[in-house]
Amino acid sequence: FLIAWMLGFLILTRLTFTVFSVPWSALLPELAVEYEDRTALAAYRQLIASVFGGVFGMLVFQLIFPGTAEHPQGQLNPDNYAWFGPLIGGLMTLWCLVSTHFTRMEIPYLLQPLNEERPTIRRMWREILAALTSRNYRILLATMLFFFAIVSTLAVFDMLVNTYFWRLTGEQLSQLALIAVVGPVSAFVVAPRIQPYFQKHHIVCASLIAQMGFSLVAVTARLGGIFPDNESPWFIPLLATLTAVSAFIQTMGAIATFSMFADLVDEQEHRVGYRQEGVFASGIALATKAIGSVGVLIGGLLLDHFVGLAPGQADQNISEEVVFRLAITDAVIVNAFILIPAFLISRYNLSSGRVATIQEELTIRRNSIDQ
Repeated sequence: FLIAWMLGFLILTRLTFTVFSVPWSALLPELAVEYEDRTALAAYRQLIASVFGGVFGMLVFQLIFPGTAEHPQGQLNPDNYAWFGPLIGGLMTLWCLVSTHFTRMEIPYLLQPLNEERPTIRRMWREILAALTSRNYRILLATMLFFFAIVSTLAVFDMLVNTYFWRLTGEQLSQLALIAVVGPVSAFVVAPRIQPYFQKHHIVCASLIAQMGFSLVAVTARLGGIFPDNESPWFIPLLATLTAVSAFIQTMGAIATFSMFADLVDEQEHRVGYRQEGVFASGIALATKAIGSVGVLIGGLLLDHFVGLAPGQADQNISEEVVFRLAITDAVIVNAFILIPAFLISRYNLSSGRVATIQEELTIRRNSIDQ
């Protein structure tokens, strides 16, 4: 019954959120037309998500998961989760409504389709197949499918690693969440400024490899006896610095990726004669939602059959051997697969010069239609 209940509500949650997130993501190519403006808009998107996420993470661990005498690590207190679920659901709904309300004013300025067709199953498959004829879209989609499968697998381990490997309390996790905001804020400043000097796919490739490297550093340093002990005054500052740098790298890659998605919409219109923002955005939603679920499955299998963390053991002391396998799986085994999306995105070939040419030709084409 519990599995059926969780499965049903997980599907409903992801389905209803996708109805919002696909058209929301599809707005990006039309709200920002110029190549570099798209990077700036994507940077604002990541900035707001990261700053609010960091502040919210800090408040959650301070107010909802505080430590007690019985549960020094507040995230292990099951009673705290009674408030957590309704709070998350309410805030998600609120911000979806706020975002929708304040974007309605842009409707008159959006590009309008030349002809309206009734939506049918046949048309849906035709649109999907047309989108997949784009080589660069296939590369970006495959990159994101692999990346989100890896990231969602790693997410299964995050709280476990923080709790049992690093032995962090809720208060310490709140400090890390707040300090980590420095990374995305820095990326917001840096990303638009370096965009004229580098291709977007090169930034994504470099970010993936750097992210893999930084994920290895902290855990391997602790296993090697180099990282300061928890009692050291340098422990939290050093771990916070590594967390902020990792967040900076991650945000740089995310900004470039969302900006590339907007460029691909122009390339597709140039190729096939009509725009496919919604179809392209739905592919990104597939990568983040459906494939994310695959990562949860893989993470669960690894916990059961390799790490050896038994069900119901989460509130007990676990052996050092299990902690070691947990850390190695998170930082080395799963993390190494990031080389796959890094290789895939290196095959992308839509350059800034090519995008500029496409946009010039599209402007001429639209003007001729209007006349």
